Amino acid sequence: MSNIIEHFITLTKIPHCSYEAISLRDFLLKFAKERGYETQVDKADNILIYRGKSKLCLQAHYDMVCMGKAPIIETYEEDGWLKARDSSLGADNGIAIAMMMSLMDEGRELEFLLTSDEEVGLIGASALKFDLQSDYMLNIDFEDEAEVCIGCAGGADAVASLSDTLVDGEGRCYEVSLKGLAGGHSGIDIDKGIPSAIKLLGDYLYTQGITQVSNVYAGERRNSIPANAVAIIRTDKEIESIGEVKVRELKEEPRVLENGAKLV
Repeated sequence: MSNIIEHFITLTKIPHCSYEAISLRDFLLKFAKERGYETQVDKADNILIYRGKSKLCLQAHYDMVCMGKAPIIETYEEDGWLKARDSSLGADNGIAIAMMMSLMDEGRELEFLLTSDEEVGLIGASALKFDLQSDYMLNIDFEDEAEVCIGCAGGADAVASLSDTLVDGEGRCYEVSLKGLAGGHSGIDIDKGIPSAIKLLGDYLYTQGITQVSNVYAGERRNSIPANAVAIIRTDKEIESIGEVKVRELKEEPRVLENGAKLV
């Protein structure tokens, strides 16, 4: 196990955010070749590493969700857990890669499939061009130890836009914000009651009757529960902070959407 953790620590020092994982790709290719494995890379930057006549292919993705200071990752141990200071850690799916590296150290006859840009929409897996030789494939991207999950998770992206113009607003200008909420993974943490900063901000603006919105900045990554949200608004009445919603009056006089905010 210590060998796996050592490999994982090495991985944290190599930048591999989604769309920006070329350094890790090159590192893994070099690592495998030095241990006598054959390698292939397709146009989507998926990696196939193999040796001998394998019956099993192990699969993982090699990009990570970068939050906070990532890809600068400072690891530390607390109560037996490995954590990252002020950033995401990259254990999803770096620990699977570390396991593969340990198996390569042992010279196992296996196929290793490492897909690219999984965290931003299964991009590498969708464009996969390799012909795998193994009869079986085991995906190593699961949250629970000593369990095998037969199935898959999926999602959909909705892209929306609003065509409008800005006009002069009325009343005072405020910054309304929620910052530093717990956040979490939009998949495995969605059932834990973790508050969404976007929903809480919307609720506040709605209950305060805010109809003049200049700008909204919210959310961090497409697959994370929003931990931060900020709106710049104007209103003809005085508003105050409530709970986690913080209100700060500004001196600016920004323009606002012509049709006002339609919050539901």
